[in-house]
Amino acid sequence: MKTTAKLLKSKRDEVIDLWEKEVLQQVKAAPSTNKIALHDHVPNILDDIIEILNRHENTDDYLNDEKIHHIEENSLEHGRHRATSPNYTVDQIIHEYMIFHNVIIKVLHKNDITEKSLFHLIKCSIDKAMLNSVTSFTESIQEMQSKLIGTLAHDIRNPLAAARMGIEMINYESGKERKTGKG
Repeated sequence: MKTTAKLLKSKRDEVIDLWEKEVLQQVKAAPSTNKIALHDHVPNILDDIIEILNRHENTDDYLNDEKIHHIEENSLEHGRHRATSPNYTVDQIIHEYMIFHNVIIKVLHKNDITEKSLFHLIKCSIDKAMLNSVTSFTESIQEMQSKLIGTLAHDIRNPLAAARMGIEMINYESGKERKTGKG
C-alpha cells in the first residue's frame, strides 16, 4: 500500500486537475463556482487517503485510523460549503465524489495498480466522505431555511400587528358611530 501511496502522492496534482476538469464539464453548478471554492476540501480528502495508504500494510485496520476522522471533518466542511454555493444540489455533490473516485481509479490503472483491496479502501473512504458531505449539505440547507422562516415571521409580525390594530380601531370607531347615531 505504501507504493500506491507514493504513486498517488506523486500524481496528486494530476488527480486534482483531472477531477476539476471533469467536474467542470459534468456538474451543472461547478462552472459558476470559483476555482478556490471548487477545490475547497477535496485535495485534503485525497491527502488523507494517501496518508492512510502510507500508514497501513493491509486494508483490515484502516477504519480505525485517525485520518478517517480527518476525511469526515473535511467532507462535512465540503457539504457545508456546497450548501452556500449557488445552484448546488445533493446529486451534484454525489456526482463530484463519483468523479473523484473514478479519477483516482483511472490514475491507478494507468500506472498498473490493480489491487482490489486498495480499490475497496479508496471506495470506502470516498463513500464515507460522500455520505458526510450530503448529510452536512442537507443539514445546512435546513438550517438556512429555518433561519429564513424565522426572520420572515419576525419581520412580518410588526406590520401585521399594526394592520390588525388599525382594523380594530376602524371597527371600534364604526361601532361607536352606530351607537351614537352619527354617520
